Amino acid sequence: MAFPQSLDAPGLAHAAVQRSGRRPPAVGEGRVRDACSKGILACSSFATVPEMGRLMAAHQVHSLIVWQAGGARWGVVTDLDVAFAALCRPGVVADDLARHAPSISDEGSLLRAITLMREQRTSHLVVIDSASERPTGILSALDIAAMVGWTEA
Repeated sequence: MAFPQSLDAPGLAHAAVQRSGRRPPAVGEGRVRDACSKGILACSSFATVPEMGRLMAAHQVHSLIVWQAGGARWGVVTDLDVAFAALCRPGVVADDLARHAPSISDEGSLLRAITLMREQRTSHLVVIDSASERPTGILSALDIAAMVGWTEA
């Protein structure tokens, strides 16, 4: 039974099935590269709360990467951070809200990613390309949930 507000919205794993014609691997056998969003949506460390909100809404994402210390390290700002700041700290900028963004190799297992998310109490990991050692994507708990939905269907 579907709830009135529920949608059958195709997610990342569904898009992968349509592109390749095959189902993604089961979560227990999958790699980070199988589930992560490709590309980094970043903002300046001086981005305002409204700017971050517009950027997230325009790209339909739940987090932004904030390049800090001239790109030497990065942090993450989530939609919840932006919503809270809008109510309680409207004058802050991205650098004030950004938290350390744990990272994982694109070759890492999804089991390791889930474990790292639990240990770090986060729902987002920065994905690092194993060849270039540069950030190339984001893995969210939602990405993993989408894989579960499409591999178990």
